[in-house]
Amino acid sequence: YGTVPVAHSTGGLKDTIEDFNPYAQGKTGAGTGLTFSPATADAMSGALFSAVDTYKHNRESWEGIMDRGMAQDFSWDRAASQWEQVFQWAMIDPPYC
Repeated sequence: YGTVPVAHSTGGLKDTIEDFNPYAQGKTGAGTGLTFSPATADAMSGALFSAVDTYKHNRESWEGIMDRGMAQDFSWDRAASQWEQVFQWAMIDPPYC
């Protein structure tokens, strides 16, 4: 709990991790983790360097990333509600065949 993810921007990770932007509003930036793409050693090294650099030199931003990550709701109740919304949209706007 509170771990800042550093992950390749693909699949479910791309959907759940908002990439850290230090230049966004406020002193702590925006985002819930750091992502990289393409899936190469250089890209991963760059993301890890950014993570360590932020941790060492901008602790307030690092804590902001942690706080935003911990505030995310990945509960089954939320997931079920989102799927219910998808089905409701499908019934309102059925596919054209």
